[in-house]
Amino acid sequence: MTVLIDLYQQQLDLFKQLGKLSQSMTEFAPSQLVEDDAVGDAFLKLLDERTVIMGEIDQLSEEIQAQGVPMTDGDDAELGLIKRALELEIKSLQGQNAKVESLIKRSLGQLREEAKKLQSGKKSNRAYIGRLPTGEGAFIDKRR
Repeated sequence: MTVLIDLYQQQLDLFKQLGKLSQSMTEFAPSQLVEDDAVGDAFLKLLDERTVIMGEIDQLSEEIQAQGVPMTDGDDAELGLIKRALELEIKSLQGQNAKVESLIKRSLGQLREEAKKLQSGKKSNRAYIGRLPTGEGAFIDKRR
């Protein structure tokens, strides 16, 4: 039973790490992510770390399910406390994930606007500059 408690405790620790990473991610501004490559790289690094931790959590969940050991009365109280702490941590994470998702959507919207501005600028340049003359002469076939 102590193995099961240890697995749940490891899972709780991972959820807390995930919460810290999510909190760090919510501190970025959408304009920072769009304008500064270093900030964008730091955000992506945090996102990668989150993905690794989520994989570890999934692995622990599988191990917990594989245990399937019936609980005794003494272990039930400690296990119950850990499970309640897990539930609270998960609820907190859900709120933070909503903030991170909103941040990413706003950044994506700003990137789309930047892309539209660049595209319209290119079209304007083409209209004024036109094609570059080639070094060869032009031949017009009047027989057709």
